[in-house]
Amino acid sequence: QASGTRPLHTIAGFGYALDWFAAVGGLTAAETYNSELYAASYALMQPMEDEFQGFKILSATPESDFSGALLAMQMPDNMVNSDVQSTLRSEYGIVVKLLPDGEGGTELVHNAIRVSHHIFNTAADYEALASSLRALFQLVNA
Repeated sequence: QASGTRPLHTIAGFGYALDWFAAVGGLTAAETYNSELYAASYALMQPMEDEFQGFKILSATPESDFSGALLAMQMPDNMVNSDVQSTLRSEYGIVVKLLPDGEGGTELVHNAIRVSHHIFNTAADYEALASSLRALFQLVNA
């Protein structure tokens, strides 16, 4: 038998959240937007694989059946992912997730960061990330 008070504010808030999500197009619109944003940001990051030794996109290509809304990137050989994360936040106002080595149970993840794509982000956010990463990498390599 249940005891206590029901979280009416949570129940009401969830209803409003569902209404809002439906108003912005629902799941199909969010998936389409996220896929387009992922492809655009992947294209922005990909040239850096040839420019900076050790920089590598770890996530699947946008054309792959395995692509999603998370883009993981291994940092260049002469940089530490936690330093990149800290500098992006303090100098550029960009928040990224730090991926510990072996994240997800794979040795492929080493010295990496991750960004997430969602309806709250824009292409300009990922252009700023690519520009900031490039500037940071060039500064360290100067």
